[in-house]
Amino acid sequence: IPTSVPTTTMPTSRPSITGAIISIEIGGEVTQELSSEELKNITETIKEQFGISDDEIVLETTYKLSGVLDVSLPLPKDGVTEEEALEALEESLSELLGVHPSQIELSINEDGDVKYVITSDSFDDASLIQEELEKETFVSNLETNVQEEIPTFAIEEIIPAEDGQIEVEVAITI
Repeated sequence: IPTSVPTTTMPTSRPSITGAIISIEIGGEVTQELSSEELKNITETIKEQFGISDDEIVLETTYKLSGVLDVSLPLPKDGVTEEEALEALEESLSELLGVHPSQIELSINEDGDVKYVITSDSFDDASLIQEELEKETFVSNLETNVQEEIPTFAIEEIIPAEDGQIEVEVAITI
């Protein structure tokens, strides 16, 4: 709660970044990890364009896979909210895929199905996750896992986006 007068005589710390901050995001579909040479080329181009040094650039590379889970969400009469259903689904995906829940983003699309985006720091990890999602037994294992918490939750199929393409996003902060 904000106060009208300071509650301490100790001043706040100075900002860690001063001046102009520029964020750039580039991305696209990939079939392999971006090489150190490709990342170096991106860095060199940014350095040339903005006239800055290496220590002024922060480069973050993230690999993403996405798709849709064809589901039948529990009805409100079952005593389960959409939020609770998505949380149970996220926990189950996290457990079965061996990823942290913060790497999973779920939302309900206009058809009532669940759109997923799973992120990873490496292409190889993203590929392994994609392979796991495509296994014949994954849907039934996921449904069984979710139904331990919400028995009325049904999962029909997983539909990967663009034939399972993995996207890369490079976030550059200057």
